Amino acid sequence: MTDFCALVPIKKLSRAKTRLAPILRTSECAALAESMLRDVLTALTSTPQISQVVLFSNDARVTGIAQELDCRVLREEPVTNLCDGLNRAAAQLGSEGVENLFIIHGDLPMIKSTDIVTLLNCYREGLVICPAEIDGGTNALIINPADALPFQFGADSARKHMEAASGLNIKARQISIPAFSHDIDTPDDLRRFCANPVPGHTRTCVEQSGIARRLEEQAAVA
Repeated sequence: MTDFCALVPIKKLSRAKTRLAPILRTSECAALAESMLRDVLTALTSTPQISQVVLFSNDARVTGIAQELDCRVLREEPVTNLCDGLNRAAAQLGSEGVENLFIIHGDLPMIKSTDIVTLLNCYREGLVICPAEIDGGTNALIINPADALPFQFGADSARKHMEAASGLNIKARQISIPAFSHDIDTPDDLRRFCANPVPGHTRTCVEQSGIARRLEEQAAVA
């Protein structure tokens, strides 16, 4: 069985999901971000092919969650942007012997272990990308060697990663798996999730906090 190292970049929870500010309070954004992270980590730690789960963050709360779930934390040093930091993290993990690096964002509340197994079983070599449905971003990727490609996360990054791989003669392909396609960044993303939530920490968060009910009432008025 091929082993994979999962790397999950997480910004400070207190500053997470700022694009949801029009419909959520700051505390609700933080709670939602933590719940989504817990769903992703639950899926990762339940997947046999994942040999280690590494969180890339400098948030004390994230460190506590990592300890709770027996995950490792790489402290995010001051960098120009997320991609620079992930490039350094990938280089460090590569120097430690990691070959198959699986980067996945922590805001994918539909993810289950079975989805991850499906993706990992598709991997053979080079680069594999799971694109975001809305903005063409990269919600997950697998790369071998770990530092073979400079990362370009953000809007339209799936295309940018594919082009960069082509320029480096790295075999690359995109795979569409619904659970990997739907992150929560915008109010519309959250409304779609609340309309059809899957079981997990995120569903519990939006239901017990009253977020789902509030959004439903707003939609009825509109």
